[in-house]
Amino acid sequence: MLELKDPVIDYVEFEKQAEKLESIDASNVDRAMQIEWLYTGDLFGDKAYVWATFETERYARLYASFSVKLAAALISLRDMNAASKLLLKLNERYPFDESVVRLLMTIRNQTGDKKGLTVLYTGYARLLSRELGIRPSEELTQLYEMLVSRFDRK
Repeated sequence: MLELKDPVIDYVEFEKQAEKLESIDASNVDRAMQIEWLYTGDLFGDKAYVWATFETERYARLYASFSVKLAAALISLRDMNAASKLLLKLNERYPFDESVVRLLMTIRNQTGDKKGLTVLYTGYARLLSRELGIRPSEELTQLYEMLVSRFDRK
């Protein structure tokens, strides 16, 4: 019989720690990064158990929400590299999530990457059009236009 003394269950520990950390700033960003690393992917990996669908999605949503907060904090602390890595990982999983695209656009702007900004926005707009038959929100379009006009004034 297998006996484990004080086992650590990564997804349970992730949930517990993520919910404890109400806000992320310079004083706790390193701790938040450690918490993010606890999430190792979907519950049960690539095995899809019907009875676990709700929990799998709940943990994935918690991870996405936590990661967006962490990325926003990293951007405010000017750690664009770490924020970008985190957001690109989220964007791969949730390509329709506008909040992720918005933060990636912010990074492109702050790093002076006009071409990357344009590629990101136009790629997102094409994806929405092709897959859902819609356009980006008015707010995102206005943000894009404002950021591009700033580049043009420089």
